[in-house]
Amino acid sequence: MNESEAPEHAADAAGVVEESGPGPFAHIRTRTLLPVAVVVGAALYLLLLVADQLGLAELDAPLAMEVFRLLVAYAAIAIWIWIACRRAGVAPARLLGGQPPSPVSWLATAGLLAVGLVFSMGSWYLSASALSYIAPGLLDWLTESLAAAEIPSGASPLHQTLWHLEIVLLAPVVEELLFRGVLVNRWGAKWGIRTGVLASSAIFACLHANPVGVFALGLVAALLYLRTGTLLVPIVLHVGNNLIATVMGEFAELEGTLEVEQIRGSVPEALLLVGIAAPALIWYVRRNWPRRDAPIPYMR
Repeated sequence: MNESEAPEHAADAAGVVEESGPGPFAHIRTRTLLPVAVVVGAALYLLLLVADQLGLAELDAPLAMEVFRLLVAYAAIAIWIWIACRRAGVAPARLLGGQPPSPVSWLATAGLLAVGLVFSMGSWYLSASALSYIAPGLLDWLTESLAAAEIPSGASPLHQTLWHLEIVLLAPVVEELLFRGVLVNRWGAKWGIRTGVLASSAIFACLHANPVGVFALGLVAALLYLRTGTLLVPIVLHVGNNLIATVMGEFAELEGTLEVEQIRGSVPEALLLVGIAAPALIWYVRRNWPRRDAPIPYMR
């Protein structure tokens, strides 16, 4: 036995087998997400309409349609995740990851959440101010989208509770399973972990009204997943972000819709917020940026 074979045989004798390669994620086809989600979502939506006709659902009540639409969308995504992972042989427990991290790691996560919220708020006002000059129509669409997410008057306590649970709990769980759990692993296996992190964060950002701030959140969530090996940490980070954003949105709703002049007038404060938060985020990303040949989280 030569010297190069000795470590390998020693590891085998100790019962340690280091895995490598893409694993089951090589068999997941992310391009099937949209068609499967559309078909499943349409089927679920038809069931809702039937239930409404039978008097089992009150879709014409204030906020009811929004609640059920969101539920259908996330249910369709969750079903695709289940089908794709089952067919590829992905173990759910292994995908979720191991034991939760130490209290120190939770404290660091709380700090990252605070920094991320500060950056997100500042970047939103800077982006909105820029759009008010170069693409006012897009800014109007974004602000209308945010206004549409507000709870209408007359909504029942049940529908309000369901809406908040979907935003604060359901959305973070399903989105982290999709973007960090599936996409980081799948695209990391296909293109390398660095590209997987960046691509999943970019798609995540494009689906939200504050793409710059959400891209930073997605980047931090992915690096936390790589660092801790468990999806529980980015899920908690995401829950905290949505909870605080929801509470802040309730207060903002009481103050009324922001006008363009108010947005433009907030630029100095926004620059200060970004100037405070951006260096901390850049430091964290640089410190935890994965090696080019680092394995995907699932295969560690």
